[in-house]
Amino acid sequence: MSLHKIEDFDANYHQQNSQEYLRGFDLYSKDEKVGSADDLLVDDDGHIRYLVINTGIWIFGKKVLLPIGCSQVDYDTHRVYAVNLTKAQVEALPEFTDGMTVDFDYEHRVRQVYRPSSSFSVFDSSGVGYAGYGTDPPARTDTPTSSGVGYAGYGTDPPARTDTPTSSGVGYAGYGTDPPAPPYVPTSYGVGYEGYENALPTPGRALSPDTDHSAAVDHCDSYTYQQDPSLYEMNDQNHQRLKLYEERLVANRKQHNFGRTL
Repeated sequence: MSLHKIEDFDANYHQQNSQEYLRGFDLYSKDEKVGSADDLLVDDDGHIRYLVINTGIWIFGKKVLLPIGCSQVDYDTHRVYAVNLTKAQVEALPEFTDGMTVDFDYEHRVRQVYRPSSSFSVFDSSGVGYAGYGTDPPARTDTPTSSGVGYAGYGTDPPARTDTPTSSGVGYAGYGTDPPAPPYVPTSYGVGYEGYENALPTPGRALSPDTDHSAAVDHCDSYTYQQDPSLYEMNDQNHQRLKLYEERLVANRKQHNFGRTL
């Protein structure tokens, strides 16, 4: 499915008084201004898929795509908030340039960076990720801290050497709610089956944070945006006006296509 700049899809979008007009809105990551919103990209049916954002305050002149579900739009302050966007993500994202064709491979690279299972995702010490440690793989000599919902699967006191972790600590130190089998090695994803992503791992096979797990769900012929709701779904709280605008775009496109068949 092709993607289109909003002005190529909706000839009336360029009107400055349009309530959906986002061009020039300030772009924020948390409380830090990092750039501006430059454009919207929609698919053939009129669904809004991406914001084109200019991250010039972080990386001069670099434009990238922000999946619409990763944004919060505040029309009162003319701000767009890029939820949890980091400079490291911007550095890893492929650059967007005016006039380019956004093909499936390009989108796949974008999704790799934004997916919750990405190695660029922010893991904290809540015990989801590196067994209750911080954002780096723990060294053998590391001692987990009490901020890890108990000491990496233990209670709220430092574990004795003979203690056995219980399932109250978000699983067994980064695993699920059952004791891990010896061959399984938890990875930084820490969400799913015993520290793996969404499927049971093959016995004896350790997954790496650098493994391209998204390749399993990204197939050009079968992929749908519904497979990544955290990236592409809008909600009434953060996108109320955009959702209404999208409904009009989709309805107008259906009407247009119906008229062509008559």
